[in-house]
Amino acid sequence: MPGQIGRLPWFVTNTGPAPGGDMVEAIARTVSGHRELAAIAADHGVRIALEPLNPISLNQESAIWTLRQGLDIVDEIDRDNVGICFDTWNLWQDGNVLDSLDAAGDRIFLLQVSDWRTPRSGADRRSVGTGEIPTGQLLHAVYDIGYRGPCVLEILSEDVPDSVYDTDLDELLHANRAALDKSWLND
Repeated sequence: MPGQIGRLPWFVTNTGPAPGGDMVEAIARTVSGHRELAAIAADHGVRIALEPLNPISLNQESAIWTLRQGLDIVDEIDRDNVGICFDTWNLWQDGNVLDSLDAAGDRIFLLQVSDWRTPRSGADRRSVGTGEIPTGQLLHAVYDIGYRGPCVLEILSEDVPDSVYDTDLDELLHANRAALDKSWLND
């Protein structure tokens, strides 16, 4: 997922599935591939944001599901232009997420927000403030470590009977902006 908000353009990646369920191999390939990608990206002024995904994506899209796992890979890659995409939907259930954030420092490159309910499809995210994620707490924790980059609304909503895609998208954006403001002020 490419984008540019703030200083440098960024590109979001993940590990991909573990080949044959071998997570060690998936992580080794991720480190190797990201080192190569980081060199190319650096030549173009691009940053890479590795995104740990929710465990429901394990062995389908990802071999990592905690912020600490993502940070360990970023440490091993050891390139200034490789950091983390912190997605509240993917990371809010990580029991050590706040402690891991304290260790993240300036390695959070992108913040994505949405809300959670038990998914009914691979694209069943909710608007901010309509689910279980403690958005305000996570926003403050990311801010407290010094993050001042973009906060991106990432709502995937397909193959569910009450898809937010079937609503007025202008209203959806305004409601989510208001919910982010409320989350920030009420934490």
